[in-house]
Amino acid sequence: MRAHQIIGTVQREQRIQFGVKTPKTIIAITPTYVGTFQMLHLTGVMHSLMLVPYDLIWIVVEAGGFTNETASIIAKSALKTIHIKFKERMSNSWEGRHKLEAKMRLAALRVVREKKLDGVVLFANENIEIPLSLLKDPSMVEPLGSCERQVMLWWLRVEARSDSKFPPGN
Repeated sequence: MRAHQIIGTVQREQRIQFGVKTPKTIIAITPTYVGTFQMLHLTGVMHSLMLVPYDLIWIVVEAGGFTNETASIIAKSALKTIHIKFKERMSNSWEGRHKLEAKMRLAALRVVREKKLDGVVLFANENIEIPLSLLKDPSMVEPLGSCERQVMLWWLRVEARSDSKFPPGN
């Protein structure tokens, strides 16, 4: 619900400051991989995005390629989605995982550019504090509001190694 409020605030601020009559499409990017808590994580993100009262495209980038597990979760959303396969498999180390997620976000941004999608990009997962750190040249971005100072992120701190299985035996 907090994410919904933040998005609404950004949209209102756009209309006030820039005279935007109709809100831009929201492009939500979520890196994922099949793992113990994937269903919990993606379902939480999905339900938050389903509450957004604006045009939205959900880009789900999956490490290790496409899987039926991920496809079935995002299909339940009835959102406009783009499911991207990412060849590299998720690392078991924290450092490797965060590096790979950054690469996955960049792959999604390439798709945004290639498909000429127009909208506000939102990184919709729990592992992103500072989004501008992903850019080589942050001066190319026009942040709305007090980016990196007052924007709050929802963080569901549920982690597991990418090779863990739940329930056991699966």
